[in-house]
Amino acid sequence: MSLSTPTKPEYNSPEDWINWSRGFRLVAGSLELWQYIDPATPQPWPRRPIRPQIKDYEARPRPVDQNAAESSTRMQTRGLSRTVTASNTSQTSDPLVPILFSDLTPEGRANFEFDWSVFVYEDKKHDKFVTKVYDLTDWVLTTISAYYLGSCCLENTTIDQWYRALQRTGFATLE
Repeated sequence: MSLSTPTKPEYNSPEDWINWSRGFRLVAGSLELWQYIDPATPQPWPRRPIRPQIKDYEARPRPVDQNAAESSTRMQTRGLSRTVTASNTSQTSDPLVPILFSDLTPEGRANFEFDWSVFVYEDKKHDKFVTKVYDLTDWVLTTISAYYLGSCCLENTTIDQWYRALQRTGFATLE
């Protein structure tokens, strides 16, 4: 006696909706995606984390040019450089923008390194999430007919939108 492998449910007509939808919910649930697709209580999709930029962290003071030091005084105030010249007593803002990691203060370096490690962790987690979405997308594409693919799974739409469009076609026969 041989064991047969279970077949995937197929969605070829509205009569297939209940069986196909059950299979979809099982696969989406096992991939931990159903909460983003469930039409009754959808949650927002996770977004890719934003990469920290060195320019957003506290910079070390720039060395003062000796020639300029004779005619002006440079003061540091929380990331802003203010120059006061002998001929002009007005203050001008010259923000210090770090470009390299070495341009950061020790505190700026520590903050950047911490934010970078959080970013790397969250980015890897997001990559795994995207892989799960690809897996579910592949499951859908291999279980629906060409007709439903062309009418419900449109380009530039998300898999939750696909599910709602497919659901509408299935509910039409239940009414």
